[in-house]
Parts: sequence; C-alpha cells; structure tokens
Amino acid sequence: MELYAIKDVSGIYVDAAVGNECDELRFLSVWGLDTAIQELLGRFSLPWREGGLIELKLKPLDSLHAIEKWYGVGNAALLQKHSGRVNSKESLFQGLVHLWLYHPSVSKIDVANRRCVLLKQQTEDAENFSHRLWEAVKTVCPVPLLDAWKTIQEDFQDKEWIMHHEGIQVDAYTLDFSSEEVESCISAWIKEGRYKLPKAYQKNSCLTLVKS
Repeated sequence: MELYAIKDVSGIYVDAAVGNECDELRFLSVWGLDTAIQELLGRFSLPWREGGLIELKLKPLDSLHAIEKWYGVGNAALLQKHSGRVNSKESLFQGLVHLWLYHPSVSKIDVANRRCVLLKQQTEDAENFSHRLWEAVKTVCPVPLLDAWKTIQEDFQDKEWIMHHEGIQVDAYTLDFSSEEVESCISAWIKEGRYKLPKAYQKNSCLTLVKS
C-alpha cells in the first residue's frame, strides 16, 4: 500500500484519497499521532493567510512510479469526520489515530437534487461494485429503470451523469441526474428501440408520454 505525505504538513500520512471532477476533496484517510491530527483539523478551519489549508498536495513516500496528487479542500466546514485510535499496549503504533474526512454526498443521497457520490475501493470485486452502482443509479435517477436496461449506464456516462474519478486506493463515482434532459433523453432512447418496455407497460407507461 502506497503512503503519501502532505506537503507543508508534518506527521500526517495519507493512505487513501479521492476528489470529484474538479479535484475537490471527497474522501481522505490519514494516519498520525493525536497532536498531528488535531493540528491538521485546526488548519482546515483557519484562513489561508493564517496557515490554513485550502489545498492538499500529496507526495508519495517511497515509490518511484506513483505520482503526486492535488486536491482542493473546498468548504472544509462541510467535511464530516470519523476517527479511531490504536489503544493496544503491545502495538508499536500505540497512540496512532486514523482519521477519515468525507463530503456529505458520500454518506447520504441528495434525493431532492438527484445527486450522490459512490466510493469504490480499488480492490473491490468488480461484480459486487457493478451491483452497488446500478442500485444507486436506480435510486438517484428520476425515471424508473428496469434491470434489463443496465447497459443504459454507458449512455449516462456519455452524458456525464455518471463520472468516474480515480484516486489513491479508492475511486469515486459521481451520480448527477439533476439535468432537465434526463427524462426526455431516456424517453427518446426508448422510442428509438434501444431500451424496450415489457409489453404490459408499453401502452400505459408514462415514459412514452414524455416529450423529446
């Protein structure tokens, strides 16, 4: 597992991070002693001129093949946090704290605006994640989707309603179905025969009434 250091921040080591399409931080996993963790959190709340962090420049510790990463912090006040501590007296890492920072969109679907962010460990089984992604798409999309239409996700990616962002040890998939074109596009694809409705629904489905 590749570890990264944060430029201008001492005593903190990053083992996972990912951003959105603008490289704004969506998830960050760091390790450090309690004092270093508290300093990091404190700098997130300070203005830039007072030593606050508005961006994170991550540099790999050892590997010659890994490249540096950059993430904007954005509105740090929005970031949620969860932490745990190594308490075992027999551990060489006694007192070490593991901190997770994440954007609210990672933990909760914004139903009103039809948006969410789905995280994927890069080691996760592809079939398992494919199922999770499809379930999330069906939840966020304002148009009911049939399981037989699973390949429609390729069209959603072309429209950038599903976007993949590669990170460190973890990737993010941004689902954004807030566009006014969603219903009309899906209706048009159905009329074109790319996605077929069961015969029982073809006459009465509201999907056939949506104007292109």
